[in-house]
Amino acid sequence: MLWRALPLFLAACLLAQEQPAPPQIDPRALPPSVRLGLRVQQVRLRIGVIPVAVIVPDAASYVAAVSGWTTAARYPVLIDDGSQPASEDIGRFVRAFAPERIVRFKVADAWPGDGPDRRQKIEDTVAAAWGALGVKNLGPKWSELKYTPPGIVIASEADPAWTAALALAAGRGQPLAWINSVGAPAGVGQDMTMDSANSLAAAVESACQATGLPWKDLGDALDSVTICLDVPGRVLSGGDDRVALTDFVGRRDDGAGRVQGGRWAWCGQVFGPEPRCAYAAMCALFLQPKAAWLFDGYQDTPPYSMWDATKAADPLNRVGIVATVSDTPHQGAAEWELRSSIPLQAGLVMVNTQGGADYFDLAPGRERSGDVPVLGVPAMVYFVHSWSAANPGDRATIAGRWLERGVYAFAGSIQEPYLQAFPPTPTVAARLLALPWGAAVRLDDGPAWRITVIGDPLMTLGPPAPKAAVDLPLVGVTDAADGLALLLQAKEYARALRLLVLLGRDGDAARLARGLLDSDAKAVTSEIAAESVLPVFRAAAVNRGATIAVLFGRMNPIDAARPGLRDALWLACLPGLGATRDEAVLNALSDNLRPDQPGRDAAALAVALGAVHGRPAAEALLARARALRDYYPDHVAVDDAVRRLGN
Repeated sequence: MLWRALPLFLAACLLAQEQPAPPQIDPRALPPSVRLGLRVQQVRLRIGVIPVAVIVPDAASYVAAVSGWTTAARYPVLIDDGSQPASEDIGRFVRAFAPERIVRFKVADAWPGDGPDRRQKIEDTVAAAWGALGVKNLGPKWSELKYTPPGIVIASEADPAWTAALALAAGRGQPLAWINSVGAPAGVGQDMTMDSANSLAAAVESACQATGLPWKDLGDALDSVTICLDVPGRVLSGGDDRVALTDFVGRRDDGAGRVQGGRWAWCGQVFGPEPRCAYAAMCALFLQPKAAWLFDGYQDTPPYSMWDATKAADPLNRVGIVATVSDTPHQGAAEWELRSSIPLQAGLVMVNTQGGADYFDLAPGRERSGDVPVLGVPAMVYFVHSWSAANPGDRATIAGRWLERGVYAFAGSIQEPYLQAFPPTPTVAARLLALPWGAAVRLDDGPAWRITVIGDPLMTLGPPAPKAAVDLPLVGVTDAADGLALLLQAKEYARALRLLVLLGRDGDAARLARGLLDSDAKAVTSEIAAESVLPVFRAAAVNRGATIAVLFGRMNPIDAARPGLRDALWLACLPGLGATRDEAVLNALSDNLRPDQPGRDAAALAVALGAVHGRPAAEALLARARALRDYYPDHVAVDDAVRRLGN
């Protein structure tokens, strides 16, 4: 079939500067999914990027900053609300984007308190990005430009995901529709009734109809739906059966119900706090993966061999995305833990495993959600595995942990989907070179099912957008590094560390932390230690685990419980843990069993603890872990560890 040759065709297009001219294919002969990818890619490559990262403190400044986008040039805008997660996200983005400057921007305007005024500001900002004066003139402006929007964005001004909606509508050139109530509970991890799902789908279709653009068939105009709402990602389709909301919306109600209806659009969902949603949108608009990590936990026999990660590397390598493959015989827990003991620098991750919502089995071994790697750069993840996205709002689940780490796009299952529900991993790797994200990770045919798409469905892989030949249009910006010297002089080290992380300067942050530990460890407060853990994990060349353990020795329980810090400790120390005799490491790990997986942690630590302090200490640790959580997988891990001690 024609579409099977398209990834290689597009790969040739992407490398056209170094390759002979690719064969000519009539666009009308291409499948709708490929035409959609080409439409989005053409817009992305026509708009120049100003190599400046703009950091804003609030909603009003965010809107004002995005209002400077034009059809000639744009730049990323991220929100720093003063929190550690925000600085982590910004620093992660900066490391991938590599801007020439990082600036702060703030306006004195107050953010409107009521819905209509908020809508007006957001809509007018979308219009301004396309040279239209006000949203009423946006349609005529698109007609004047002979531009056809590729999809529609759904949002509520009361939902924090409006920050993503604004950026994706302005950046992709899409109409923005407001839906404030669909009778569904808030929370992506909840279940939506079929009535509520039908109400939401009908509201989306009414919004499409109101644009006056063709939308009822694939290949017309509006071929994607981006739901920027914290609404349930699962739809109850009968009894305990569920389908993914993002595979339900965009289906025709042709008399048999939307579950069975044919697709008219590909759908994705964005949710979370305002800073995180802005981050997800900016990653989708401005980043391109330079490297990939492909982990294959499947045996090399049919039917599993169809998902072979080694074969998936070929199309990626051909377009310059350097793929690292973990496959037979290096596909077990030991390989995963070794790879995860350092920051993951891959912008695309593809994993084949099996298991449940909070654990995944490899060949051999089992890992838990806390074993998801720490990201050095933002990533998109294709996870072939049952239940991984059952509740992506919960950090105890696989998808939840990936998203917490900084993943901006995730494709996985909300319930047991069966292996054939996932397009084979080599197929997805190839399709990503021709199709947008929302279409590449889905099967072409069949009824609505259980694979959900998180993130902008219109993301495409390709060469970087051209550098804009204009200056940043914002007035009153300041260098984001201003004040760093004063913070250091005043010995406000916690604030200095957070600023260094935001600037993407992990190496400097790690050196500062190490210097403080070496010169005056007692001056390292709990807050300083908490700000140091993640940059040390990402930047330390040697003794990563030992240094982090010392930092945990300076931390109070509240700071130690900050999201991701205990994970960094365990990830850094797991390889070779059975042989360690470092008291600081043993004490830090023993005092910081993770609440969502204490049995797994205690089982990993028991041998080393017993070797140093005797079997009673190991047994006491395992008993404490069993008491911390009444959960079967943890109890299995504890019981296995007790048996190993007996041997």
